[in-house]
Amino acid sequence: MIKAAIFDVDGVLADSIPMHFNIWKNVLKECGVDIEYKEWMPFIGRIGPDFIRHINESRGLDLDPIELRDRKHDITEKLYTSDLNLFKGAKELLKALHDHGYKLAVGSSEWRNNVMHLLKRFSVDSYFSAILGLEDIENHKPEPDIYLKAAKHLGVEPSQCVVFEDSLTGVKAAKNAGMKCIAVETSFPEKDLAEADIVVKSLQEKEKIIEFIRNN
Repeated sequence: MIKAAIFDVDGVLADSIPMHFNIWKNVLKECGVDIEYKEWMPFIGRIGPDFIRHINESRGLDLDPIELRDRKHDITEKLYTSDLNLFKGAKELLKALHDHGYKLAVGSSEWRNNVMHLLKRFSVDSYFSAILGLEDIENHKPEPDIYLKAAKHLGVEPSQCVVFEDSLTGVKAAKNAGMKCIAVETSFPEKDLAEADIVVKSLQEKEKIIEFIRNN
């Protein structure tokens, strides 16, 4: 029986995927590297250094993954806390789940402070009993650590959790944690998210989402 819902943020609650790509494109352009979206796309949901290591391997470079991650973070912090919007239906779904008595948490690959600012700006932070970000774990998605830690914070078993994800990496992390997964078709087409338990077009499909949670 599902008792808790854990949300990724980028591409699930926040319409932020285009922003992240554009920042990476500009950061790498300063290094003389040009990237296309299709090259970056498989790294949605993963941490920045993973992508930089790919750039190094594919181009024979020796860029510093941590230095570039920090450079991107400085830019992201300004935009994440001022320019981003939540997807339509996000606030309504969070309120509905909270009102139905489900425990809620965030498990994001973004820095926790950025996530906190975003949730507070839209007055939804109070719905969450735990908010975990990049710095809260050592092993990142597709490893299950962030979701297992979120479940522990909520005081529920992994089998009692459903995860909301938008990326292949995130879906794998949820399933590796032994949790149900609802994939949102914002970053990848439905066929690529087949490992999830169900796929929805957006969080506006509130009734379908709540029905699935009640039945599992």
